[in-house]
Amino acid sequence: MLKDASPDHPIYQEWIAAYGGDWFSELVNEQLSLLDTIAETASEKEKEKMKQYFLISSHYELQFWEMAYSHEGWQ
Repeated sequence: MLKDASPDHPIYQEWIAAYGGDWFSELVNEQLSLLDTIAETASEKEKEKMKQYFLISSHYELQFWEMAYSHEGWQ
Protein backbone atom coordinates (compact mmCIF):
# COMPACT_ATOMS: atom_id res chain seq x y z
CA MET A 1 0.00 0.00 0.00
CA LEU A 2 1.23 3.51 -0.75
CA LYS A 3 0.66 4.61 2.84
CA ASP A 4 3.89 2.85 3.79
CA ALA A 5 5.87 3.99 0.72
CA SER A 6 8.88 6.29 1.02
CA PRO A 7 9.33 8.15 -2.28
CA ASP A 8 12.43 10.27 -2.79
CA HIS A 9 10.63 13.50 -3.63
CA PRO A 10 9.03 15.39 -0.71
CA ILE A 11 5.91 16.37 -2.68
CA TYR A 12 5.02 12.70 -3.10
CA GLN A 13 5.64 12.04 0.57
CA GLU A 14 3.21 14.85 1.43
CA TRP A 15 0.63 13.55 -1.04
CA ILE A 16 0.78 10.01 0.36
CA ALA A 17 0.60 11.34 3.93
CA ALA A 18 -2.44 13.45 3.10
CA TYR A 19 -4.46 10.78 1.30
CA GLY A 20 -3.25 7.96 3.53
CA GLY A 21 -4.02 9.80 6.76
CA ASP A 22 -6.87 9.18 9.15
CA TRP A 23 -8.36 12.63 8.54
CA PHE A 24 -8.89 11.81 4.84
CA SER A 25 -10.47 8.46 5.65
CA GLU A 26 -12.80 10.17 8.13
CA LEU A 27 -13.72 12.80 5.53
CA VAL A 28 -14.54 10.15 2.93
CA ASN A 29 -16.67 8.18 5.40
CA GLU A 30 -18.49 11.36 6.43
CA GLN A 31 -19.31 12.16 2.80
CA LEU A 32 -20.44 8.59 2.10
CA SER A 33 -22.74 8.71 5.10
CA LEU A 34 -24.16 12.05 3.98
CA LEU A 35 -24.83 10.74 0.47
CA ASP A 36 -26.48 7.61 1.89
CA THR A 37 -28.76 9.83 3.98
CA ILE A 38 -29.65 11.97 0.98
CA ALA A 39 -30.29 8.89 -1.17
CA GLU A 40 -32.75 7.48 1.39
CA THR A 41 -35.27 10.22 0.60
CA ALA A 42 -34.30 10.94 -3.01
CA SER A 43 -36.75 10.30 -5.81
CA GLU A 44 -35.90 7.82 -8.55
CA LYS A 45 -35.13 10.75 -10.86
CA GLU A 46 -32.75 12.23 -8.26
CA LYS A 47 -31.09 8.85 -7.72
CA GLU A 48 -30.55 8.51 -11.47
CA LYS A 49 -28.96 11.96 -11.54
CA MET A 50 -26.71 10.99 -8.59
CA LYS A 51 -25.70 7.86 -10.49
CA GLN A 52 -24.85 9.87 -13.60
CA TYR A 53 -22.72 12.32 -11.58
CA PHE A 54 -20.90 9.40 -9.99
CA LEU A 55 -20.17 7.87 -13.39
CA ILE A 56 -18.94 11.21 -14.77
CA SER A 57 -16.64 11.80 -11.80
CA SER A 58 -15.34 8.23 -12.04
CA HIS A 59 -14.60 8.78 -15.72
CA TYR A 60 -12.56 11.91 -14.94
CA GLU A 61 -10.71 10.10 -12.16
CA LEU A 62 -9.80 7.33 -14.58
CA GLN A 63 -8.63 9.87 -17.16
CA PHE A 64 -6.46 11.57 -14.55
CA TRP A 65 -4.69 8.32 -13.68
CA GLU A 66 -4.44 7.27 -17.34
CA MET A 67 -2.68 10.57 -18.10
CA ALA A 68 -0.16 9.88 -15.36
CA TYR A 69 0.33 6.29 -16.46
CA SER A 70 0.83 7.18 -20.13
CA HIS A 71 2.81 10.39 -19.37
CA GLU A 72 0.28 12.41 -21.35
CA GLY A 73 0.76 16.17 -21.38
CA TRP A 74 -1.92 18.75 -20.71
CA GLN A 75 -3.35 20.30 -23.87
